Amino acid sequence: MLFSFVSYVLVFENTGALEALRRSRAYVRGHWWAVLWREIALGLMAMGAYLFVLLVLEILRLPDALKELLLTGANTLVVPVTSVYVLLMYRELKSLHHGKNSD
Repeated sequence: MLFSFVSYVLVFENTGALEALRRSRAYVRGHWWAVLWREIALGLMAMGAYLFVLLVLEILRLPDALKELLLTGANTLVVPVTSVYVLLMYRELKSLHHGKNSD
């Protein structure tokens, strides 16, 4: 959890790897449980959506190749949504961190 936002720090703050690790840890500090529960909830929702698609595909008894294609389509929808959610968490924690340090 401490390093959940390393990739976002690397991309948006143009830092090196070690600095990205340090900043991600700083952003999460004091919010560890909130980040943990949000990431668990996000994972469970993504898994639920994936399992729902699997269940529907099994009920429809589609050919395996078509199932794989539809599962890939489901992943194409789920991955960006989860990435945007984590990005929004990163931005919120970054603004909280900078607000706290400007006092």
